Amino acid sequence: MGVKLEGVEIGLKSNFHASARRRLFLYGILEVIQEILFVGFTKDWTVFNNALAFENHFEAEGYVKRDWKLKNHRGPEMFGWVARADDYRCQGPIGAFLRENGDLKTVGDLESEEAHKTDQLVATLASDIEVKNSHVEKLKSKCNETTASLDMMMEQREQILQKYNEGFCSSFIFYVFC
Repeated sequence: MGVKLEGVEIGLKSNFHASARRRLFLYGILEVIQEILFVGFTKDWTVFNNALAFENHFEAEGYVKRDWKLKNHRGPEMFGWVARADDYRCQGPIGAFLRENGDLKTVGDLESEEAHKTDQLVATLASDIEVKNSHVEKLKSKCNETTASLDMMMEQREQILQKYNEGFCSSFIFYVFC
């Protein structure tokens, strides 16, 4: 049995009880406790969708949680599902592992966390923009001061040159010979 998620082939070896053959090729955390294989997915919506696709694959094959319960948690088949609140709260190795290694959060909790992170990022960026704008204004002011100073210097230069030229020209007497 196998399932393909975003270009990653997940090959599930049959005969789950043969521990040497228990393998799951997937990016994530793998841990085996009492012949239960836990696959940890990273926390983002794309991976969550992949996890649901993973579960849908098992559902199509008839190997999800309800089927596992119907078989009294026994059999050579491999069952798979995305853990939910009841799994988190249950007694036994599944609940214990989930409580030790994960957080129980609703979609609303995750959306709220993401909104909070986004708000913090926006506030930080707005503050950065304000600082940058203040710096730009200071640079503009400095540039205007320098331009005004340069304009004044150029005007003084022109006046000095004009006075020099007037004095230079008046000191010469032109004689015209006919």
